[in-house]
Amino acid sequence: MSASNQKKLRQKEREVYRSERERQDALEAQKLRKQTIAFVLVIALCLSIFLGSLMVSPIKNVIYKNTIAVTVGNHDLTSVDVNYFYIDAINNMLNQYYIYFAYGIYTMDFTKPLDEQAVDKNISSAGGTWAQYFLNEAVKTIKSTYGLFDLAMKADHKLTDDEQKELDGLEASMKENAKSGGYKSVKEMLQTTYGNGATVESYLEYYKVCTYANSYYTAYEDALKYDDATLREFEGEEGYKYNSYTFAHSLIESKWFLPDGVTEAKATAEQKKAAQEAAKELADRLAAGDFLTVEEFDIAVDEAIKEAKGENKTDDKDNGTSTQAEEEIPEEEIPEEETPEDGEETEDPEEEKKPDLKYPSTKQEDLLYSSVNSLFQDWIIGKLKAETDADKKDEDEKDKFEERKEGDMTVIEYTTGSGDSKVIKGYYVLRYESCNDNAFALANIRHILIKFKGGKTNSTTGQTTYTDAEKNTAKLAAEKLYNEFKNGTISEDAFSSLAQIHSDDGNKSEGGLYEDVYPGQMVDSFNDWCFDEARKAGDHGLIETEYGWHLMFYCSDSETTYRDYMVSNDKRAEDMKEWYEGIIESSEYEELNMKHVPMDKILSY
Repeated sequence: MSASNQKKLRQKEREVYRSERERQDALEAQKLRKQTIAFVLVIALCLSIFLGSLMVSPIKNVIYKNTIAVTVGNHDLTSVDVNYFYIDAINNMLNQYYIYFAYGIYTMDFTKPLDEQAVDKNISSAGGTWAQYFLNEAVKTIKSTYGLFDLAMKADHKLTDDEQKELDGLEASMKENAKSGGYKSVKEMLQTTYGNGATVESYLEYYKVCTYANSYYTAYEDALKYDDATLREFEGEEGYKYNSYTFAHSLIESKWFLPDGVTEAKATAEQKKAAQEAAKELADRLAAGDFLTVEEFDIAVDEAIKEAKGENKTDDKDNGTSTQAEEEIPEEEIPEEETPEDGEETEDPEEEKKPDLKYPSTKQEDLLYSSVNSLFQDWIIGKLKAETDADKKDEDEKDKFEERKEGDMTVIEYTTGSGDSKVIKGYYVLRYESCNDNAFALANIRHILIKFKGGKTNSTTGQTTYTDAEKNTAKLAAEKLYNEFKNGTISEDAFSSLAQIHSDDGNKSEGGLYEDVYPGQMVDSFNDWCFDEARKAGDHGLIETEYGWHLMFYCSDSETTYRDYMVSNDKRAEDMKEWYEGIIESSEYEELNMKHVPMDKILSY
């Protein structure tokens, strides 16, 4: 077989190693969750949120609904009012962390009164009982909720149409919930959940105050806007937090260098030390290499690991570095050479084949700083660690940086345990590639979703799978609509009109518009289409996701960059936290007859 045919055959068989971009879920997370002042907007009177169904038993203590328990500002709250906040603090905890309770990460005995069991230390290090913890949470929420409510009233704040509609329809919704839940009345449903003193009137007032508080909080947050100078000042010297980094790393494990047949558990201290020194020597040798590309680094890593594992011990006929291209292959197995189409690029017969590596390095491509392994972060950004305690005290030496450049290499120790139990498990070898400052525009797009119909839902995972026929039906419908668009007026307005009629997405009334879409916000194929490097205004296309088929229209680049989006989110979160905590601290709050607030609430399932 000719060398040319060998190369062509092997090129058809070679694997391409790629790293998928990791999603930056942390971008969406706010430091201050609105849940701190939230309540169950879709009334959580049927607590089917944990291990099937949680039923709340009647309260043992008698609740005096006319007894003033606390005052906050100029508002008098009865023990019933306090209890609404208290029970909803429990509901919010279970809603937010039910998986942790289900798997025993957090512990709470749902068969015992909450004032008879200690709060989980993972939730509060202050100690005390669960009942006291929830009461403290209720008090904080009372302070902030009435503080926000008063600010809303002072500012003559108006609810949104949806908020007002929900508030106006609350009593009717409660009646429907009571009926579907098998209760004789709304009052019975409320008292089952909140205790004997609960009434429709008091709950409606509680819900109204919470609605205005939450609405004003959201409006205040949305109104916070920042100019470029403010964002750059906020970044300060920590702008690296908003960069993404591309690098490769490989772990050289100490256990590979233990004597044959000796495990880590049975190795002597001397054997472990020798193995660690051997691993460090190999890691240092790799880090000292002058690799012009990550591919060269991969080849060296692959050979080094094979050597460490003893996989290169072969006879003279095969030194362990032979490739499939050197094997004898019968001529009849060589695929017939294809004649390239006109305009199609032909492969360079002299192009060097990429080797088939068993132990390539791990690639991290465009990884946001917050997602970089904490062991790597300082080196990746070029931060120099102070070498002595004296240096640490010197502010000038505290945060020195050096410019990281492509091809930089280092070795980082990987350990488990600490102190006397510290164990060196191996050494990471890192090769730096590049840094992306993420100063590219977010995307403004419109889309039309044609959902898959039918499907079979797994009762355990909740995932729905669709047959090929069901998927094809959606595809044909999407193609028909797409052809209608392409054969008509190709414009954003025309696309918007089609979306308002045909889209199965919740934003159809807005013409399928999504503004300021950021990387990782959407599912992969949707995301990749939006952020294709060649994408420009007016582009349109058809893609498939797990939800169905999407007709896509690229409206424009946003005026906001991905970097500014992240910086402003952090700045806004910090400002909101300070503002919100200020409301709590300045609240005029006084406890009067808190002894009437139930502290022996019993949860059972």
